[in-house]
Amino acid sequence: MRIFLVLGLLLGAICAHAQLGILRGTVSSSDTKDLLIGVNVIAKNGSGVTTDIDGRFEFSLSPGTHTITFRYIGFENLEKTYEIKAGEATEVKVMLTPSVSQLEMVVISAGRYEQRLEELTVSMEVIKPYLIENRNNTNISQVLDQTPGVILVDGEPQIRGGSGYSFGAGSRVQVLLDDIPMLSGDIGRPNWGYLPTENVEQIEVIKGASSVLYGSAALSGVINLRTAYPRDEPITKVSIFKGVYSAPRTSPDLYWRDPDYRHELGVYHPVQNMVAAPMQGGANFFHSRKVGQLDVTFGANLFSDMGFTGPEIPDKFDENGRPLVWDSIEESGDTLFRRPAQMSENRARGNLNLRYRFKNIEGLSVGVNSNAMYSLSSFALLWLDADTGLYRPRTRGITTTEQLNFNIDPYVEYIGKKGRNHKLKTRYFHLDNENTNNQSNYSRTYFAEYTVSQDFSHYGIEGLNITAGGMTTYTDAWSNLYVANERGDGENFAHNSALFMQIDKRLFHRLTLSGGVRYEWFRINNDFREAPIFRAGANYRVLDGTFVRASIGQGIRFPTIGERFIVTAVGGQNIFPNPNLQSERSYNAEFGVKQGFEVGGFRGFVDAAVFYQEFDNFIEFTFGTWGVPDPLGPGLNIQQLNEILGFRSVNTGPALVRGLDFSVMGQGKIGGVELNLLLGYTYVQPLVLDPENVYIVSDLETAMGDNYPIVPENPADQVGLQPVFAPITYQNTSSFGDGNLLKYRVEHMAKLDVEATYKGFSLGTSVRMMTPIRNIDRAFIVLDTDLFLPSGVTQWMEDNQNPIYVMDLRASVKVSKRSKVALIVNNLYNTEYAIRPLSIESPRLTMLQYSLEI
Repeated sequence: MRIFLVLGLLLGAICAHAQLGILRGTVSSSDTKDLLIGVNVIAKNGSGVTTDIDGRFEFSLSPGTHTITFRYIGFENLEKTYEIKAGEATEVKVMLTPSVSQLEMVVISAGRYEQRLEELTVSMEVIKPYLIENRNNTNISQVLDQTPGVILVDGEPQIRGGSGYSFGAGSRVQVLLDDIPMLSGDIGRPNWGYLPTENVEQIEVIKGASSVLYGSAALSGVINLRTAYPRDEPITKVSIFKGVYSAPRTSPDLYWRDPDYRHELGVYHPVQNMVAAPMQGGANFFHSRKVGQLDVTFGANLFSDMGFTGPEIPDKFDENGRPLVWDSIEESGDTLFRRPAQMSENRARGNLNLRYRFKNIEGLSVGVNSNAMYSLSSFALLWLDADTGLYRPRTRGITTTEQLNFNIDPYVEYIGKKGRNHKLKTRYFHLDNENTNNQSNYSRTYFAEYTVSQDFSHYGIEGLNITAGGMTTYTDAWSNLYVANERGDGENFAHNSALFMQIDKRLFHRLTLSGGVRYEWFRINNDFREAPIFRAGANYRVLDGTFVRASIGQGIRFPTIGERFIVTAVGGQNIFPNPNLQSERSYNAEFGVKQGFEVGGFRGFVDAAVFYQEFDNFIEFTFGTWGVPDPLGPGLNIQQLNEILGFRSVNTGPALVRGLDFSVMGQGKIGGVELNLLLGYTYVQPLVLDPENVYIVSDLETAMGDNYPIVPENPADQVGLQPVFAPITYQNTSSFGDGNLLKYRVEHMAKLDVEATYKGFSLGTSVRMMTPIRNIDRAFIVLDTDLFLPSGVTQWMEDNQNPIYVMDLRASVKVSKRSKVALIVNNLYNTEYAIRPLSIESPRLTMLQYSLEI
């Protein structure tokens, strides 16, 4: 009897299932006709699915009339009614219309799932690829220079003044390529030339502590470059460009007209019989297409820049009149000379992204992204002097790097029908830097991260999204630079793991709440550290197009291998290790308002925010006397002094950065003119909270007390050097102690980029205003003498106290339906300026660009 009952129940269930109907189809954009991935398809009874990677959906419904809602970020919601018949499949094709009520932008970085820009609880800027292409930016740092709230000091990113200058070590801004960290594993430095400018979907810049989702280096923010996937139609883009530097305003600095260097550059002006002005040029290529279920994206870049900073001053000339620089002394006693080095850059880069979308397993895709670059470049830390040597490096102050980088990023992604998405991302990052001056370094970084996100609207809980995951990264590093470790062999490893979770909930269709937690484990060699961090935020839609937000978040940054174990000299300046360097922590709070606007067909956002970030155990690169001369005698001569003077990363105690941020972003048409606008102003007040705090007692002070007589050639120099030996505090290591300003900060900056296009003709301009850095290391002022480091920086800072204005101009014209020619002039007025004193910026650069899109 029981058997018949069970059979009856099974038969009833089968019959009931057989009575269901099926609704299936595709969802695409009415504008581009591209199929849309991840569209929520929901019935009134709460059941529903998400479109897969091919834009398809399918689910079962009971017979009858059903109202289905199609919902996707950046598009208008759509409701459609369908008649479902038992045992039959209903095929539909749905077109969603992009939202036009305001400038809809979809971002991922803030919560690791797609969100509308205006609904975020943090400040974010979004940079579209048109700005990179039309400005002919040859690396990502150049477009970041035009981003509100961001400035780069010798390639080191600062967001809202949260970072200073640390000779390239230990970034407080996490740099990502497709959500995966791209900072070097040994020293935490970004390589902007490595990132693929030719393959950019958009760049997302989070301003404020973001360690909960992105870990240690995201203490002050995140820069995430997202590469593009193929559209339904193939795209091919090619551009070539050539540019020439103008003569600097200071005519004595025009090094390329110096006849002593004709042989070095080897390019002659046909009339003047002088070396021609240095040039740069290159080419970009990009192609993407769908081949059945396979998505293919390929990009390449060639770039050559002779540089605007000339060769080193020679020590002598050979019998043919060619300049030579002293290099080293062999064991035999013979002196070796080399040709003078010059600032330049040459690179070849390629990237290939592949993604396969499974037909038989809906929503499943696997892929691999890859990027590789070979480059040969030179870098100088200090100019020769501020009189006639602004565009010359100090002799033996250039480091030349032959670099081979590549990364391979396999990944798996599954978009579930019930709003649950799984991602497994991995990376192998290979970095080889063959440097002169015994500074070569090699590292291998292995990365893996799994995340799962759940949209609970499929379960009847509207507006709830939970993202959780874990990551691990491991770096092996080898270098003669990092010999201050326990074994003294230059071999080190770093291991970082974390678990994280973030919850976002929308309430009453107006309020969005967000909260997250992360637990970090970090280890360098035998030193193990761990820490929890938290964040929370809210966004409230006051009116249509008006959004108010507030957030608070913690940040943490563990010191890198380089900061703890480096031993080297750069530009004549010694760099000392600090194996006992402690982690720095911060918390960040902000309150902001975002207002959407629309004027005719032109729409966008106005955003204003006030922010406050407080640090503990703040790490600063600090000048002092480190180590003890050998032998330690009753006196200290100049040679011994030079051996122990230099920079070292130290914990300086508490600090804070507060200020305000304002930006406007817009695009659209007014009349027949298409406009793009990006405008911003940022004010920061970066403060040391305890200026009398003694950071550290130097080894020399411990060993000798006050008994360290110096024997300079000029007794007057001894008086000037006394601050070098005082206890190491903010006051005696800062060139400008008034106001307790942190070093190497730009307090005011304003930026504008506007472009207008009409009937194939385009005209655009970029303008940047910044106030000069007022506070640098006092050592550069103290040592600005003929005896030590005669740089002229003291007089330069006195003479250049007014705001800096730099303007770029660009114009292009379409010569056919698919090609255009552009003239681009950077630094139009040939402004002579330095963001970081002791390092001059580029004079005017005039470029001609030809672009073709097929």
